[in-house]
Amino acid sequence: MIERRSLLGGMAALGLLASLAAHGQPPRGRFRIGVLAIGTPEGATAVTNAFNQAMRELGYVEGTNVVYEYRWAPGAPDRLPGFADELVQTVPSR
Repeated sequence: MIERRSLLGGMAALGLLASLAAHGQPPRGRFRIGVLAIGTPEGATAVTNAFNQAMRELGYVEGTNVVYEYRWAPGAPDRLPGFADELVQTVPSR
C-alpha cells in the first residue's frame, strides 16, 4: 500500500507542477520529466495511464513535446536518490 501511495503522490506532484507551469500558455519545446517510483511498471499501469492522460489534456504529448524518464525501485526506496542524481546528470547544460 505504501508503494501505491508514494507513486500516486509523486505523480500528483508532477501533475500539479506541470499544470502550474502550463496554465495559460501552450507548451514550447520538448520537456523531460523524471518519474521516480518504488513500485513496478506493471503494478502502476493504471496510475501511469491516468497521469499520461492528464498531461495530454494539459497539452503535453509523450514523444511530441514531452519525454518521461521512469526509474523504478520496487521495494527499495533507498535507490531513489541515486536515480534522481542519474537523471540530473543527463540534463544538458545551457
